[in-house]
Amino acid sequence: DITLNIISIAGLALAIGLLVDNSIVVSESIANKLESGLSRWDAALVGTREVGGALLGSTLTTLGVFVPILAVSGFVGAVTRDLALTISIAITSSYVASIVLIPVLSSLLLAREQFKTRSVMFRLIHRMESNYGKVLFWLLDKKYLVAIAVVLIFGGSMFLFRSIESEFFPASDSGEYRVRATLPAGTQLYETAETLRGFSERLLALPEVRTVITSIGRQRWSRESNLGEMKVLLVDGGDRSKSTIEMVEESRTMLATQGVELDIEETGGGGFPGGRGGWGGGRGIQISLIGGDVDVLQELSVRIEEKLKEDRAIMSVTANRNRPSPELHFLPDRERITRLGTTTNQIANALGTQSRGTRAGFYREEGREIPILVRVDRDRYRTKEDLYSLDVVQVEDVRVPAIGTGDFQLAQGLSRLLRRDREVVLDLTVNVRGDLLEYREKIRTMIEDEFVMPDGYRFEFTGSTFDIEDSQRQLGFAFIFSLFLTYMVMASLFENLKDPLVIMFTVPLAFFGSLAFLYMTGTTLSVPAYIGIVILVGIVVNNGIVLVDYIHHSTGRRGVTRSREYLVAFLQACKRRMRPILLTALTTIFSMIPLALELGAGSETWSPLARSVIGGLTFATFLTLFVIPAIVVSMSKQRREWVAEALGELKGTPGSGGTAAEGHTQGGNT
Repeated sequence: DITLNIISIAGLALAIGLLVDNSIVVSESIANKLESGLSRWDAALVGTREVGGALLGSTLTTLGVFVPILAVSGFVGAVTRDLALTISIAITSSYVASIVLIPVLSSLLLAREQFKTRSVMFRLIHRMESNYGKVLFWLLDKKYLVAIAVVLIFGGSMFLFRSIESEFFPASDSGEYRVRATLPAGTQLYETAETLRGFSERLLALPEVRTVITSIGRQRWSRESNLGEMKVLLVDGGDRSKSTIEMVEESRTMLATQGVELDIEETGGGGFPGGRGGWGGGRGIQISLIGGDVDVLQELSVRIEEKLKEDRAIMSVTANRNRPSPELHFLPDRERITRLGTTTNQIANALGTQSRGTRAGFYREEGREIPILVRVDRDRYRTKEDLYSLDVVQVEDVRVPAIGTGDFQLAQGLSRLLRRDREVVLDLTVNVRGDLLEYREKIRTMIEDEFVMPDGYRFEFTGSTFDIEDSQRQLGFAFIFSLFLTYMVMASLFENLKDPLVIMFTVPLAFFGSLAFLYMTGTTLSVPAYIGIVILVGIVVNNGIVLVDYIHHSTGRRGVTRSREYLVAFLQACKRRMRPILLTALTTIFSMIPLALELGAGSETWSPLARSVIGGLTFATFLTLFVIPAIVVSMSKQRREWVAEALGELKGTPGSGGTAAEGHTQGGNT
């Protein structure tokens, strides 16, 4: 049950480049058979059969990556579910089309004469293949450089992972924010309206503000005459020079008024709850103070808030402290009530009936039940003095008012009380500039050093920072499980354990490329970036599967028994796979460039995913062409001996180096 929403559309955008990968490999294989002299029909059959197993394995590895992602729970799981299902369906359809539709169309439309032309692009690709063969020939003689490069890449990945800042979801310029105003308790509704009207006029005077929607007498679920809320909509991002978060800061300064408590925060967030960054207020660190007495918690929150505001990196601190609600308490005089010959219960019932009403029954009409309330006409009392004069008991012929049976006292009550697990909770939200996790540890140290929590009271970090750790942990498990599934699929394809291990070396190459590109572009490590890294596991191994499978196919098909023959077949196979590997990588990379450039509103949310895929796939593709062949040779003693012997022979040949080997491979290349 997948709907067409922002997440599934993003999945379709990401799948555009992957859709043609299988078709490119099949088409290139069929073209190769046509060049070798086979008929259209035979070329379509043989070419498809030659790469069919590798394509099935690469498709299954990509699908295997999304199985662990579907198991992720919480908000991250809700986001990734539609994304994973959309890409999985697209890739499965792509595989079916590549082995069914592409061979049929190729047998009908392709002709051998099309590949005899020598265009500029054709000559460029031929030159690239020739240079690639020379570099690979040189690298096979210096395989220790590959080992050094892999070690350096592992170390660089660890350094970059620790250097890049983390956040839950990337900041998104939503173009809207909310202003909540709380006036002193007891403020009349018209006074609240006048105050908010003034705020609205000052906001509308700003060139960046398009619309202000005002609501008075309520905030979310609270309904009181001293409350007001405004939703501010800004003009399009291209028509203003200030971001939404800058407008929030400017509004906080401009609207600051004595006696008015303001809570201003960005909303929208590219279609995700909670504004910037998803759940929990985006760049806000949420601190939950937990204890038994709300007064103690409110006192602690005030002290912590004052201490936090001393740090310039902290933009604002908001707390859901209780707003005092004015109440009138009736304190019965039990001695006086006893002398009157009545009880406190009767007094309470009489006062409650006349002030708020008592339900006497229901009036039923046509299946509807309408409650019947017995109460005094509200026009009878409009002030406290009118309430005092309400008659609550009659002694003989004398009616006794409420003030004669007790005293009334003004008090401040609680407008709301938040409990979790039967404990009173008060939340503080701290908006900071910089790394949330880093500042969370600073805040933890500050509270532990500066404040002594009373017995039975404690603090916890909740909200977005808790979600960051939880999402990192779950995506980490998904990454490990996806590696396991990928390895098992490749092991079943190659029917051994060595070749999958060779191909798995592309994963750290991709991991380093993703982190390096995120670091260069100043992109934080967020949930979309982690999703992109997990998806890369299934994408980058596809090139390795195609390359290793074709190397074994070419060297095994020729039945090589001599070292020089093996090296020639090995180099030819690598050169033959260079073109489809580059094409499949480029289609995926170019399809994600618009998303990485953040074109359009809300694209900031998914740009880290596109950038991680672009960086990882670019780096892994080029290094795969050199690292994987070198490791394939190193994993077998016989291959090492054959290559070493062939290199020794070719080095002794006049015009040695890559030229001698090139001369033996030209016949199989175009």
